[in-house]
This record gives sequence, structure tokens and C-alpha cells, in this order.
Amino acid sequence: MDWYYTRLFAIGHSDTLKELERDLQSLFDLVLGTERGCESLLAQVAKRGEGSAPLIEIAIKRYRHVIFSGLLIGHSSELADGYWTFIARNGEVEWCAFDLSLKDGVIFSAEIEGKLSGLDGFKPTIVKAEPAK
Repeated sequence: MDWYYTRLFAIGHSDTLKELERDLQSLFDLVLGTERGCESLLAQVAKRGEGSAPLIEIAIKRYRHVIFSGLLIGHSSELADGYWTFIARNGEVEWCAFDLSLKDGVIFSAEIEGKLSGLDGFKPTIVKAEPAK
């Protein structure tokens, strides 16, 4: 079975971040590590099987006053050539996908939506990603 790893960084009120840190335990199969600093939280979590993207969205909607950014990586032969990044504010999230197998690095919205929507019916906000020049 495939694993989906997420590394997230959150900025917000320290009491809210403590709640978020506890909530991660119930949302994900594994919490690999967390670290809290001055009004910030860094966490690495994992989920077996599909469904990490919707879980991130649940946390983002639940903690609307927290600013999030992060990275989602699927560990499988099918997903090994790409990854997704996200940023969120006010309960709204924007996803960006990167496909390392493409020579020019450009990812088309339909391709991203096809891969991500397979994650428990997840419908992402799509952003076209291009390589740095």
C-alpha cells in the first residue's frame, strides 16, 4: 500500500497551533514529527493509501485563522515523479503540482486534476507550474 507524506508549516496563534498539533494525530496515520516555535508549527505527517490532500483541506478549513504552506509527496511507483505544494489562508487552499518526469516541467491542469481527483474525490484548485528559468 502506498504512503503519502506531507510536510507542513503553519503560522498562527500559539494556542491554536497547539490544537492543530493535537488534531494531526487524529487526521493522519503517522505524525513523524512536530516542532513549535514562535507562533509557528512545523509538522511531518503520513497517511497510508489515498486521502492526504483532503485531510490537509480539513485542517485548513478547521483552522481558518492559520496560514499554511506545505509539500505532499506520494510514495509509489506511479507518483514517484512528482509532488504537490500548497498554500492556504482564510480556509482557502491553492495547490500546485510538479511533474519531474516531463522534460519542460510544465503541467497541464487536466493532468493534475486527473491525478489529484483520484484522492477520495478531491477537487483541487489548479495552478499551472513551470520550471524556473
